[in-house]
Amino acid sequence: MEDQNPIIQGLNQLMTANGYNLYKDTNRARADDLLVRQKVSGLLGDTANRLAAMASDYRRTCMPPSTREHPFPSDEAMAPMRQMESLKGKLSTLSSTVRGLPVPTADRTWAKFRSEKDLLNQLLMCDYELIRTIQSVSDTVDGHSAPTWTLGDGHQVETLLGQFEQQLRHRQMLLQSS
Repeated sequence: MEDQNPIIQGLNQLMTANGYNLYKDTNRARADDLLVRQKVSGLLGDTANRLAAMASDYRRTCMPPSTREHPFPSDEAMAPMRQMESLKGKLSTLSSTVRGLPVPTADRTWAKFRSEKDLLNQLLMCDYELIRTIQSVSDTVDGHSAPTWTLGDGHQVETLLGQFEQQLRHRQMLLQSS
């Protein structure tokens, strides 16, 4: 009966212009997923920038000056800086990967075979786990400066990035299985 009411029809037309209804649960879940992935990508990028600044500071303050006897720094002196630069590259790559993560398409054919809302909520939970892991990486990097950075700190960050990559694979498997 309400579908026959011209006022209700007009409101429905306004709310679903071009087939998109902002107030529909699946559309909100899709938008939330995008916001969370943007947050993760932003954290990755900020942490990569801090590592780049720390590597530059390390080069400036912790590297011994060149002498005639030692024109090049030792491998031990270079190792923390190389590690910071390597981690910065990994973080930058992961930031791009997260920004391009797929979500299920809003397809009416697939809607017959799967619950899009449930899948989007599962993906959103995966994305929250990504935030938690990257926040740990960010906190680890923030807790150090160039002179206090050790190779053990870098290994801790690499371990957390391994967990992050495993979470990314789990997210991709969710999409493939549905």
